[in-house]
Amino acid sequence: MSGLSWRGPLVAARVRHAQIAGINKTMGECIVSAKGLVHVDTATLQGSIRLEGARAEGAGARGQWGSFDVNYALWQEVLPPSRGGKAYLRPSADQHYPSLAGHIRAAL
Repeated sequence: MSGLSWRGPLVAARVRHAQIAGINKTMGECIVSAKGLVHVDTATLQGSIRLEGARAEGAGARGQWGSFDVNYALWQEVLPPSRGGKAYLRPSADQHYPSLAGHIRAAL
């Protein structure tokens, strides 16, 4: 007769690792896409697009990506093209966020 070996913490750690890997992969894809979409004059805005790697938070994981340290980044994102804007973050998120579950699944 064989006994049951509970490996709950090991399974939870693997899931957490997969969440972090999936989030980082998705954010990386968003960055590549956003850098291709952003309006480039001096490349300052394009260079400001980066990610802060995902980490465990609460019962899940969280990462952050976008344009950092450029005060006009928001205006480029939200103004209509007729006023000089060109969305680059939202279209990238719309394109790549649906892949998150598959990235987590693949990391498992």
